[in-house]
Amino acid sequence: MKETALITGASSGIGYQFALILADKGFDLIITARNTEKLTELKEQILSKTKVNVVILEKDLSIINSANELYADIKNQGLKVTILINNAGFGDYNEFTKTDIEKQLEMVQLNIASLISLTRFFLNGMQIENYGKILNVSSILAFFPMPLFSVYASTKSFVLSFSEALNEELKQTNISVTCLCPGPTKSNFTQNSEMGQSRELIKT
Repeated sequence: MKETALITGASSGIGYQFALILADKGFDLIITARNTEKLTELKEQILSKTKVNVVILEKDLSIINSANELYADIKNQGLKVTILINNAGFGDYNEFTKTDIEKQLEMVQLNIASLISLTRFFLNGMQIENYGKILNVSSILAFFPMPLFSVYASTKSFVLSFSEALNEELKQTNISVTCLCPGPTKSNFTQNSEMGQSRELIKT
């Protein structure tokens, strides 16, 4: 069976590397993120080395209902997802009362709500086939509260707990749910979370 992996947040970092690895192993890909230019570069890089199919779908999953729209786009193209990698996410590093509340809520939408929605949507199809793999990307911060990363760490704790519980529910099936909890990783995360700037503020 030809397998297709949907990777969110595929334009950089861990998601980008997942795409390269899976393409090298012969999996067709659906890659999504906000940055179409980066996704196009990734697609061209993959197609220069492999013969897999790569579909680009631009989507900002921090927006309410964007996960629903992404699922609808995939269904309308007649694509069947056998591997779901919920990788998209961002953090915001600062004292909670000094953060932008709208940004915090966008983080919850992306890190939790969209992840729940996509998992539910594609799990329905996996259950019909009794086959599928779901990988949710959490963080080492899932294991303990983190001052100055209070909302981000909490969202990642949710991802870990949700993944472990769901995997237990599915243990009698051929569907697995795995949670990846990476530590510090070379990516755009530090820049996007304003972590470096916040550290300077703390020193002063």
